[in-house]
Amino acid sequence: GITGEPLIAKKAFIRAVDILKENGIRVGIYTNAVLIDEEIIQSLLKIDYINVSIDAATPETFANLKCNGNPRGIKAFNRLVDNIRNLAIARERSKDSKLEINASFVLYPDNYREIYEAAKLLKSIGVRTLRMKQDISGKNLLSAEQNAEAEELLAKIDGIVDDKFKFVRIHPLNNPSEMKRTFNQCLITDLMAAIGSDGNIYPCN
Repeated sequence: GITGEPLIAKKAFIRAVDILKENGIRVGIYTNAVLIDEEIIQSLLKIDYINVSIDAATPETFANLKCNGNPRGIKAFNRLVDNIRNLAIARERSKDSKLEINASFVLYPDNYREIYEAAKLLKSIGVRTLRMKQDISGKNLLSAEQNAEAEELLAKIDGIVDDKFKFVRIHPLNNPSEMKRTFNQCLITDLMAAIGSDGNIYPCN
């Protein structure tokens, strides 16, 4: 589920989780969390981690970024917040679940001002780790002025970190060169593979 939305194929997802966990395999998914329901929650409690792509603290920004401004994006944002909260409650009530609930926020010029509010929101609904990234294409990086403002917000996030909430900076703000690809061979196939929505295994993430 690193690309696409794995929960669209609900029956296949639930069955895949059962097969993989029965064979002792560490399982995690990347999702927008919009399609989580009670049945999916029970399946998610069996896996090791979930990473929710959120990129916003308000329904309006989420709708603009994810749905081209369509009003359905506002409903989707509110739904995903409720879904994460319900998942976290189920995780706390479970005696056996080891599920790590994580979220990611990609900084863009359109949303960077919301990252602190997003962190507070995510912490309040039970997310354990927030991972901050930048646009690895390099097309939507912050300006120097925006970087300075973002650094202040990131410092505020550090102030709410505790034993129940972590903040991880995947990409440094002021050194975009660290995101440039300096390799000429991809070795991901030695590390992982992906199960496609068609049921085939692909040697690429």
